[in-house]
Amino acid sequence: MSAEKESPQALEVVDSSSALAAIERSSIDQQVATAHQFPRSIKQFMADAKDMVTLDLETAEGCFYRLERKAKDGTVKVIEGPSVRLLEIAASCYGNIRYGSRVIAIEEKFVVTQGVAHDLQRNVFSSSETRRGITTSSGYRFSADMIGVTANAACSIAKRNALNGIVPRVYVNQLCELAKETARGSAKTLTERRTRALAYFADKLGVKMPKVLAKLGRNGIEEITLEDIERMNGIKTAIKEGDTTIDEEFNPKPEGAGEKKGLSDLIGKPADPKDDIPMDSKKTESPATEQGASPPGPPQAAAPEPAKEAKSAKLKYTSEQRQAFLKECEELMLSHSVSESAILKWALDEKLRLKDQDQLSTLPTATLDALRTVIPNVASKTQ
Repeated sequence: MSAEKESPQALEVVDSSSALAAIERSSIDQQVATAHQFPRSIKQFMADAKDMVTLDLETAEGCFYRLERKAKDGTVKVIEGPSVRLLEIAASCYGNIRYGSRVIAIEEKFVVTQGVAHDLQRNVFSSSETRRGITTSSGYRFSADMIGVTANAACSIAKRNALNGIVPRVYVNQLCELAKETARGSAKTLTERRTRALAYFADKLGVKMPKVLAKLGRNGIEEITLEDIERMNGIKTAIKEGDTTIDEEFNPKPEGAGEKKGLSDLIGKPADPKDDIPMDSKKTESPATEQGASPPGPPQAAAPEPAKEAKSAKLKYTSEQRQAFLKECEELMLSHSVSESAILKWALDEKLRLKDQDQLSTLPTATLDALRTVIPNVASKTQ
């Protein structure tokens, strides 16, 4: 008998993308089935969320944010609402929710993130995209570390916005008001709360009491009210979550300042020759001849002293170097969350600036050169 030849079996080609989609679909179906099997209780959700929001003072303070922006007509527009932390608490207690955020694109000037949230029980889906700039106002691109920091902040905001479309706002608003009331305290705790708030701004953010009082419109610490405490807590959370910056809140750009907008906008401008003059140098004047007396011979240029000539050459910087120093200082300040006031205080303590040099843009180029290596240390001392 002759053996029958077996025909080769055809190989089945499986599309990897289709396989992953099938696995993901199966996972979601299972989670939906579980959500229907164990539906949420609104009463239990609110009880659990209230317990978490009021767990301690720090948690309550971080549950809401506040932004203040001045409109063209001079009026102040207040933007406030629940923070990322509050929405995370609400989502955890609400239950039966899938949510998250990711970076979907890093463009030349922007980083784009996406936040998603899916209510498995009610089959409601919410998605939100957030774009954040990754260049200075002069057009310089952030460093890799700073782009990462910006992307994380954008992811948090995208996640917050997505969850806002899932957890009913009527419940979120109640939790937000409870958090405000807990963080604000009462008349009995006013002294302790305002001392705590002022200490945070001074020690953690480098914003001293005079600037905080100016922001609140108060003449002294005793005028700070419970509403001011709530306002300070909201600003603190907005800074921590990346919705605003220390300089935007406490070092606003003066009206009519034109294109001079701070450190970022000074990058690229030529170095000021006066910046390279050491502060301890004294002006030297040529001795004046007596009236009516004629010099003994034709005027001759005095030969510069070798020591002074070498010192001047050592302190001379090019405009390109100044641009690089300013750019690097700005990126370091942003990445280490250190304020301009903290840097200026360090420079004054080290006798590297004069008292009337109240902005980084007025510091000597030599000081900017030194700042590049000390900003991380200054940041660690103020945190």
